[in-house]
Order: sequence, then C-alpha cells, then structure tokens
Amino acid sequence: MGWGETTGHDDPSAALLEATVVVQPRDTCNASWRGALTRDMLCASTGTRERRGVCAGDSGGPLFCRGQLQGVVSFSSMVCGSPHFPDVYTRVSAYVSWIRDVLQHY
Repeated sequence: MGWGETTGHDDPSAALLEATVVVQPRDTCNASWRGALTRDMLCASTGTRERRGVCAGDSGGPLFCRGQLQGVVSFSSMVCGSPHFPDVYTRVSAYVSWIRDVLQHY
C-alpha cells in the first residue's frame, strides 16, 4: 500500500494503491538476495510476472496480513515488482517491545 512511483518516471501516484502479495519462504528470499535477509526481515511478492509491488516512494509503507500489520517496506529491486527479487520488509513483531518502550514516553 502506498503512493509510490507507477510509471517508471519518478512520478508518485495520485491515489493510494495496493497490491495483493504472498509472503515468501526465507530460503527463497535469501537465494534471491544472496543471504542479505536477517531474522528481523521478511519478503513478499505477487508470485507472478505481473510487475506489481514496492516501488520508489513506497518505503515505510505497510504489509498487512489478514488485517494485521506484519511488515514495513524496507527495500526492493531497482526494477519495481521484479519477479526475481521479492520486496523486503522489516518484521514489526521483532520491534514490538521497542515500540512499546518508545510510546511510554509520549
């Protein structure tokens, strides 16, 4: 979900967009990203050759699974929606304690 680039010309979307993606197995992600994923990350893609997914301007956007926030966009391929490189998200569950600690100060 985001307002990121859609045309390949750095133009942000005028409307909030979303794409249905599938969380990929860690082995698949690490094979694509040459072992760059840590335990605090997860990845997802459409699972098809359809070029939909994270693009410039989407960083920090949410990954919802069954209505629950599971990830925050971290990085993706230089080619938006590349079928060879699943989009990478920071796993929110890894930071719940830290988030709660920070929120106690506000």
